Amino acid sequence: MDDILRYNPAGVYLSASGKIFTAADKTKKEIFPEKDINGYLFIDDKNLPGLSFPSGDIQKQNNQKAKGKYLHRMIVFTFGDCYGRKYNDCKSRAIIDHIDMNKENCSVSNLQLVSTNINLFRAYYKSKDINCEKRFKDYFNSLDDIDKKIAEIEIKLDLEGIY
Repeated sequence: MDDILRYNPAGVYLSASGKIFTAADKTKKEIFPEKDINGYLFIDDKNLPGLSFPSGDIQKQNNQKAKGKYLHRMIVFTFGDCYGRKYNDCKSRAIIDHIDMNKENCSVSNLQLVSTNINLFRAYYKSKDINCEKRFKDYFNSLDDIDKKIAEIEIKLDLEGIY
């Protein structure tokens, strides 16, 4: 896929391959995001003030707190996920799944909007991590009967490659 760039009025270009650039002096300079405590890439609001994406509280790897924007969210807001779906096309509780489980791979082709059910299930199923298993089981057990049925159907469809 050719790398598509989209311009943001704050003077920033985002690429479909998951990179971010400033547009100072008509030249593009790549900005290298930081990692939060969980390994997700983010841009600190102090480094790019005025960027028109939702900000959130972020815990940095050194346990300091910051206000910032997650790169994977900026990419999906700008380009959509691997199927071209944007947040406003999905239910409000959609979560961005890194398909290959690499939190540093923020390319459009690696990002998919999914339900909480699918996101937690994939984390457990792909990683076989005992912490993920506990989180998934705790979450699943907290659901009411209707939501459990929905989760079971979504997981079955995901396993069949349909979701």
